[in-house]
Amino acid sequence: MKPPPGNTCPTIDTVIALITAWYKSEENNIPTYIYKMVMRRMEELREANADLRRWGLELEAQVHDLEGTIKVQDAVVKQLKQQLDECNEDRRKQKEAH
Repeated sequence: MKPPPGNTCPTIDTVIALITAWYKSEENNIPTYIYKMVMRRMEELREANADLRRWGLELEAQVHDLEGTIKVQDAVVKQLKQQLDECNEDRRKQKEAH
């Protein structure tokens, strides 16, 4: 399983800084309410990314736990197969003895 993507906050910070610089420039022709709306959406994106990252890390931990459980169960299955093989061998020998 590949690791989750790196922290996206620096990228979001860069985008916010670029939008803010453009908004404060003389070339700006967008209303303040639009700028504020975009900034709110960027912060919502930051929060959503953080939530997604936490969720992904939780799933990764669950996968790790389940992989450990699978290894244990595989060992149990292997042992049971050996026991079954031994029982079958004993039955075969008993049949041959009769």
